[in-house]
Amino acid sequence: MRLYFFVACFLSTLFSLTAQSIQQFTAGDTSLFERQGVSRWQLNAPAQSDVSWMSVAIPSGNHREWRFWARMDFAPSGSNFLKVYLAVDAPDLEGNANGYFLKIGESGSQDAIELYRQDGVSETLLLRGTDGLFANPLDSFQVKVVQNGQWEVFVDVGQGWQSQGTYVDNSHENLRWSGFSCHYTSTRSTLFWFGDLEVEELTAVNPPVFEPYSVLIHEVMANPSPAIGLPEAEYVELYNRSADTIDLQGWVFTDGTTNFVLPAHALAPQELILLCDEQDASFFSGNVISGDFPSINNDRERLRLLDNQGNEIHAIEFDASWYGDADKDEGGWSLEMVNPENFCGQQNNFLASSHFQGGTPNAPNSVYNALPDEVFPKLLGFYPHQDSVLQLAFDERVISEQTSFSGIELDTSFSDGKAVWLHLEQRLVSGETYEVTVEGLTDCYGNLFEEELRVGLPEKADSADVLISEVLFNPIDEGPDFVELYNRSNKVIDLRQFRLANGTETGQVKDVKALYEAMFLLFPHEYVVLTSHPEQLQKDYVVCSPESVVRLNLPSYNNDEGMVILLDTLGYRIDALQYSEDWHFSLFDKAELDGVSLERISFQLPTQDQDNWHSASSTSGYATPTCENSQATDAPVSSSLFELSPSVFSPDEDGYQDYLTIHYDFGEEGWVATISVFDRYGRKVKSLENNALLGASGMLTWDGVTDGNKKASIGPYILYVEAFDLNGNRKVFKQGFAVGGRL
Repeated sequence: MRLYFFVACFLSTLFSLTAQSIQQFTAGDTSLFERQGVSRWQLNAPAQSDVSWMSVAIPSGNHREWRFWARMDFAPSGSNFLKVYLAVDAPDLEGNANGYFLKIGESGSQDAIELYRQDGVSETLLLRGTDGLFANPLDSFQVKVVQNGQWEVFVDVGQGWQSQGTYVDNSHENLRWSGFSCHYTSTRSTLFWFGDLEVEELTAVNPPVFEPYSVLIHEVMANPSPAIGLPEAEYVELYNRSADTIDLQGWVFTDGTTNFVLPAHALAPQELILLCDEQDASFFSGNVISGDFPSINNDRERLRLLDNQGNEIHAIEFDASWYGDADKDEGGWSLEMVNPENFCGQQNNFLASSHFQGGTPNAPNSVYNALPDEVFPKLLGFYPHQDSVLQLAFDERVISEQTSFSGIELDTSFSDGKAVWLHLEQRLVSGETYEVTVEGLTDCYGNLFEEELRVGLPEKADSADVLISEVLFNPIDEGPDFVELYNRSNKVIDLRQFRLANGTETGQVKDVKALYEAMFLLFPHEYVVLTSHPEQLQKDYVVCSPESVVRLNLPSYNNDEGMVILLDTLGYRIDALQYSEDWHFSLFDKAELDGVSLERISFQLPTQDQDNWHSASSTSGYATPTCENSQATDAPVSSSLFELSPSVFSPDEDGYQDYLTIHYDFGEEGWVATISVFDRYGRKVKSLENNALLGASGMLTWDGVTDGNKKASIGPYILYVEAFDLNGNRKVFKQGFAVGGRL
């Protein structure tokens, strides 16, 4: 299915108009407004500080034009101002409506007309007109607002229509109410006039057609410092890959925070144009559009190019890994598109510039390569949004013609760009896992996607369903930290119901990171690893399941000690680990701890038990992301008082029987124990516990290091335990074992 997006221009010749002239308001304080002629009103309210408003229903739609006349016999201020509600979803203008309004009047002398979006009690400024335009009383003025994919505000103060700016926002649609709201003090309660309100419905006739990817984000300079050879200025380069000349008027380049609205410019086929901040325009030659340019993040930024109807033409979401060069991602080098005909490509179609100056603004890209794309888009997630709707999300556009799915019965399926939606004939059942084979999906280059996938209906995770399994808090050089989680339940669990945080020694939660963007289903008895740089992690370690590594900017975890906290979305604690570098194998020097993770030994024992954690083995590469922990044990509960395993252990950090496990089971609480290790000559070599209060059952470990901080010699040893309770009961336990090793 090929998708086309239709764009309506602002030229009046392309529209037919259906006008509604407002001659009566039906809701609000209508008795406080005196009619002056057919369609004008004057506020005549009591002399007191108050707010008076009235509203009227208007035609619904998203392509409309408003015109009105107004007069305020005073210089507006923060206490005396006019709000004109263009379109909201409820008649009560001072209630918690959703929609859009104009405001005229503010504190100070810089009064300008402003356009706001209202979301209930929240107000967001979208655009601001000319400062000082309304600083003094005006005999009258007219306002015109056009809504057509973007908002544009015009004002006439007696010198003709002047545009006050444009802004793309389609958050609220098909709103049915307009009106005026006067905010005033006692001396201004009769000094508002307004009227001649007309609302015209615009209907596009024969609008031009723009396909996605007709214009591309071709090069991005996100971090120009330190400069290599170019000015220290951010820029974005666009490229017209179509066969048509395209007028960019009203198009928008945005980082999601700042909208850079483009003026009229005819971009010829295969032509480049540079976007930059106004103060940097003189640094560049060729086609340049400058203005209020967004500040682009150095790492992890989503950039979008929209046409003047608000349709997405091209978007990229890059991070530092796209440079493919650890030195160049530090600054001074641009990201360049490799092949414009691989227009769906994301990371696999961008590289750091190879030009000696660090970039190629308004010049052919230095990394250009016309080789075809042979890689299908990356599957980001296969996920149920409801019990009867599934979504496959990809990192670039896919086409779903002649797509088949086996393993589930479909009612319908369709693609909306980077996602394929499946509507099921039967609902998914909790506790069931479904195997699905997907065939026939293609990307823009025709690469086929065929894969077997799993899906299940997620359930809410209770405490101890998901546990912290492994933590790397002291990474190699500039490598990333990671936190590994394990699903010990039989549920399919949505990772987005969690948040990750760090904490203080007292347990205070800090630096909370939401996992809302991590579309990932954690299946029973499987692992997931969270890290800021999955690609680097796969270079540093053996990763058993690369698809189970999820990108997340982690909270800060100190190298010496800290706290990893797993929360649900309500802030309730699911699991927590207060770690220390002292928990590592004691014969490791601190300088040797870089890149060594702490692994959990057993999921049956408490998280905050130091004996339940051990350094990852050397033979595993000192970390096991998404793999079974190299130091894992099932940790069975002993049927006798004390039980040792294995009978011979070798503390050589090779991942095989590196420590002695001591399981105990008193059958009741309240036992205090002293636990020691003696050699064959009866000399005490290690005090494991001294008058320690033990639980009813549990586990201790010995890593083979003596009280003298030396590795125990090869040979036989005895574990000696003396325990007592408050009732005077006493128990003594002795059992032999051996320390082994290579001779």
